Amino acid sequence: MSHYKSNLRDIEFNLFEVFGAQEHLGTGPFEAMDPDTAKMVLKEVDRFSRESIWAESFVPTDREPLQLSEDGDIPHPAIGRARRMQVAAPSLQHAVMIEAVEKHNPEVIVIDEIGR
Repeated sequence: MSHYKSNLRDIEFNLFEVFGAQEHLGTGPFEAMDPDTAKMVLKEVDRFSRESIWAESFVPTDREPLQLSEDGDIPHPAIGRARRMQVAAPSLQHAVMIEAVEKHNPEVIVIDEIGR
């Protein structure tokens, strides 16, 4: 079981009392959603966040800072077997992305452009 605990009561209060979400439910893109169904979905998301097998995988990231090793591996337990590929220059970025797909066959690619 995860250590996560949401404040469902405050979330519902903000959505329905502060922001008036019920005025938009049943119309436009929210046509199939009524207030009771919306509250049920929130409760299920809360339960999933606390009790699912995925909830435990996020615990280390809450308690341990991310540590990047010098060789490009990311040893943090929440990341799993992820690889980090650094790009020497912005002009090489697309070539490195192609290499990642062709050689490593990733399920997901995360592109982080914090620095230049």
